[in-house]
Amino acid sequence: LPKEKILFTSEAYSNHIFPNMRAAVPAEWIQTLANIRKIDADMIIPGHGAIEDGPAMKASLAEFDKALRYIVAEATRLHKTGAAIDAATKQANWGPYAAWTASDRNGPVAVQRVYDAIDGKLK
Repeated sequence: LPKEKILFTSEAYSNHIFPNMRAAVPAEWIQTLANIRKIDADMIIPGHGAIEDGPAMKASLAEFDKALRYIVAEATRLHKTGAAIDAATKQANWGPYAAWTASDRNGPVAVQRVYDAIDGKLK
């Protein structure tokens, strides 16, 4: 709603929920978040998670962007070590995002998607 300066982000952003990459292309998702952050909105509505006041939601979106970049970097680091996906999933250090909702089920998917992206398997 541009006139009201309200932005609905759908599945691109969830408030403090570990990114669900089941259908994501990691690099494109990072770019999408960069584009979202350029939009002049006073209120940003996530696809999932709590809704707070405008400044808190902007801060949460920035943290979600940071989380996505961290997660992609960690899976990329593991790929570079030559770790198989199963081993990488067990070794992954999600840092401060390990405590986010759904990290247990979305973490392994993130590793798989990043590996697939690096290996050219995502179209």
